[in-house]
Amino acid sequence: MALSTANLCAVCRHFKTIEDLCTLSLVCKKFRHVMGQLTSNPVPLTEKTIHYFTNLKDLHLYTPQDNTFGNYNVPESTPKTHTFNRIVVNYEVSFKTTKDLPDAVYTDIIYTKEDRQQYGSQLPKSTNSIGNLCYGGYKWLTKIDIPTRVTSIRYGSFWDCAALTAVTISHSIKEVGVSCFRGCEALREVVLPNSLTKLGGYSFRGCTALTKVDLPKYCFIIEDSTFAECSSLKVVVLKEETKEIGKDCFASCVELESLVIPKNVKKIGENCFYKCIKLTSISIPQGVESIGNGCFGECVELKSIKLPSSIQTDNLCFSEPVQIEKYE
Repeated sequence: MALSTANLCAVCRHFKTIEDLCTLSLVCKKFRHVMGQLTSNPVPLTEKTIHYFTNLKDLHLYTPQDNTFGNYNVPESTPKTHTFNRIVVNYEVSFKTTKDLPDAVYTDIIYTKEDRQQYGSQLPKSTNSIGNLCYGGYKWLTKIDIPTRVTSIRYGSFWDCAALTAVTISHSIKEVGVSCFRGCEALREVVLPNSLTKLGGYSFRGCTALTKVDLPKYCFIIEDSTFAECSSLKVVVLKEETKEIGKDCFASCVELESLVIPKNVKKIGENCFYKCIKLTSISIPQGVESIGNGCFGECVELKSIKLPSSIQTDNLCFSEPVQIEKYE
């Protein structure tokens, strides 16, 4: 089936260089004037290449170095060589930038620590990312609603927010950074949406009031120390899609009594359940290929464990006498 003009223009939006567009225009006669049909540029432009886009309405900027033709973030004395209906900024900018230069459209806004200090603790609805340590050490934050446009919460964004009790994370979130909620001692509840695909290591370490966590479906790897020292954690739900549990992941979760390891897990890291002093029983599924040293160290109530016969273990996994039952 032949491409319509509308479909062809849609395909062009995925091109990365002007050379790609030039190559397309040489494919056949129908494609010869494709750049002249586009109302916005899918690639950065120069004073030379802009002349290919005879129907250009909106100028898209992809890096801070892109030519703005005198229309954006330039000295007032700079002449405009071309005019556009809209300037669309597609690279990451701070919220402050959107206030300083309000005449553009922004697609990737990060709320930084400096933004929070200047504009307040409430996240603007236009936010796409929460910056490194944005609320780190902010003692007065008791709850936070993450806007629906946010897809990423960066390193330590809420580290040591000691008064934070509840977090509402929108279903647009794809990434929670390393140490994101680390040391949030009052955090009792957090709902992790299935949109989440990366949960950074140490992200909930030391959340001593957290009692339950339900891991998202597509978060295949539970990183190192993610829930270490969550001393009130009693219930952990791991989805069947989980493939790896990192080292120290549940270390010193002293209230954790049991945990179901999903059948697709291949690796359990070192000291994963170290000092889980109330853990009484656990069954390791057939698919597990390795268990790290100290995995069940100082699990003083763990009296028995079921392991697949393919797993080779030694006393380095345990510090207490444990009855090991092998199965095929």
